[in-house]
Amino acid sequence: MAKVSSISWFKKVPVFCDGTLILFTQSTKPQLMVDNWSGIHNAYKKYRGEIVDGEKIDYWQSKIRRYRPGRT
Repeated sequence: MAKVSSISWFKKVPVFCDGTLILFTQSTKPQLMVDNWSGIHNAYKKYRGEIVDGEKIDYWQSKIRRYRPGRT
């Protein structure tokens, strides 16, 4: 016997970020709102607004070494 799904599937769902329509996709929700879109995230911009210096790199490397001994 085939199992009947009770989930509604929407084929053209608008995705909004900051009140702007970004794209259409498929979802189980009729509308999607995102807080941070990759097009406006600092990691995807050419200018990140922050310069990573050696001190920050050393800090994160020491954290990684603490949880993963033997790796540099």
